[in-house]
Amino acid sequence: MKRRNVKSPILKPRCGLAISLATVFLMTACATKIDGTKTTDNTLLSPAVIDQSQASSSKTATSAGGMISSAHPLATLAGRLILEQGGNAADAATAVGFALSVVEPSMSGLGGRGQILLQTADGKVIGYDAMTELGENYVQPSTMVATGHSIVGVAGVPAGLLKLHKLHGRLPIETVMAPAIEFAEHGHTLMPGEVSRRVRGKKAIMADPVLSDVFLEEDGTLHDAGDLFIQRDQAATLKAIRDGGHDAYYKGEIARTIAADMAAHGGSVTYDSLANYKIIDARIVHTNYRGFDVWGVDAPGNGTSIIESLNILKSFDVENLDEPSWALLLSKVTGIAIWDTLADGKGELMERNVSAEWAASRAAEIELPLTLKTSSLASGKNYDLAMIDPAAVDWAGESNGEFSHHTTHHVAADSEGMTVSITQTLGPNLGAKVMTKGLGFLHAQTGGTPATLSGFQGPGDRPRTNIAPTIISKDGKMIMALGAAGGFRIPTAIVEVISRYIDQGMSLKDAVVAPRSAPKFQFVPTPGFAANTVQMEMTRINGWSTDVIETLEQRGVTVDVIERYSVFARVNALAWDGKTNSFVGVADADWEGVSGGPSR
Repeated sequence: MKRRNVKSPILKPRCGLAISLATVFLMTACATKIDGTKTTDNTLLSPAVIDQSQASSSKTATSAGGMISSAHPLATLAGRLILEQGGNAADAATAVGFALSVVEPSMSGLGGRGQILLQTADGKVIGYDAMTELGENYVQPSTMVATGHSIVGVAGVPAGLLKLHKLHGRLPIETVMAPAIEFAEHGHTLMPGEVSRRVRGKKAIMADPVLSDVFLEEDGTLHDAGDLFIQRDQAATLKAIRDGGHDAYYKGEIARTIAADMAAHGGSVTYDSLANYKIIDARIVHTNYRGFDVWGVDAPGNGTSIIESLNILKSFDVENLDEPSWALLLSKVTGIAIWDTLADGKGELMERNVSAEWAASRAAEIELPLTLKTSSLASGKNYDLAMIDPAAVDWAGESNGEFSHHTTHHVAADSEGMTVSITQTLGPNLGAKVMTKGLGFLHAQTGGTPATLSGFQGPGDRPRTNIAPTIISKDGKMIMALGAAGGFRIPTAIVEVISRYIDQGMSLKDAVVAPRSAPKFQFVPTPGFAANTVQMEMTRINGWSTDVIETLEQRGVTVDVIERYSVFARVNALAWDGKTNSFVGVADADWEGVSGGPSR
């Protein structure tokens, strides 16, 4: 029989302390309180069981006390609870990151990679490279290898989250990691997206006894949406990380277990590969776009394409373009920038790619056909109901949108001026589709790409991806933080939201849910983006209006219409609203994520 979710009881606080349901982690003594910098007693009670029904279901939220936006309601809940406990944005982002490893195990996790971008309260922007690193025995294949131990690298997510917390957080790590451990040890209800991704990966799950043990019911079937999913092995791994920190994962029993598994199955990751892994300070890229400072991270992340795209857009009167021209221009611009940066696998051309001179030369290559009429966005649509038909969502990034690979993005901000933007990923659905027995998490796909497609990759390399956490500020103050999931379409989605917000003056909600375009990648006749071709989002709820498509086609543009949700990336964002002195959070209408801020 399938195990269904049962509402969990709430542990009542001692000493008659009056708190809301959201305050679920209590210090041992009621006299102990968080004073804004540190606690006077780090000894904790066992955490109260979290009432999962308290998770927000709202795509948009406002709060004066901070904001979280993530791709899963329980991850957003984890971050919100930490803010309500007196934690800052670094604490909350760490809690969200670890929670996502539990509630989105097919697309993010302790075996994955990430990029972290942080703006401190004094306006300083810092980045941390937490990407996966090829093991010391890695040998690049001559043909593409998509699964197996041979393409696994050293994970960066645990080290990255721990460093973020150590350097910038203030709550005890026990408090910050408590939600993730709770969701793993006592279970959480599965959402349709996670179930769908497992259905898409069923063949790999059935073929591997370790995956089968974790992802199948006792009767050998896959779980259904709404089932209670318990991950005791991952809970034990999370507890070991909580208690032993970085060394527990990279030098302790976890490392020895991973190294033995890799040695037994032809993997390149050794114990030394793990023990020598370090978080590297990211190279920060920046531009000023129409008075706003835009910050991102360079290789192996792809914030460089965001910066190059915006620099190219400076050559165009974007504010006064009609919708067909805007859609085509954004597609062309981001296609150029993505190609420039991905062709620069190790970031050797970063300075060129973000220069004004290079942007001007690339802008001169772009021609926009004259339009015969001005088309506007379709009106009267309820974007909050975009998930009206879950069967129409490309949950696994495989059925439509070949490069809509699986990744997750989350943002956190606190009332004191700190903002964190993080992208985490396993690569494609289920990562490398292998898991080390007893640890409870999937390993990311890191290697496996031949030199003909990616250039030479060897031991110690951190292969480039499109993940691009982004922060926008003005006069040293955060204006917006955002990022996306979705492979090649990540940079395009981010740039389009920024342009909607800055150039067109849309609210953050409208900018995130407005229809998107994208360049069309092709392998033949040569790899690259197809000339004079644009892909257009034509979903029933938040797609382009027909007259926009017709106008482009009349001007000789090839339009590739896509009708499934989530193919054009999934954005999570937050912004500061100076008029109301509050934060607004927006989760992409095409996905299961939500936003939420502290209630007090």
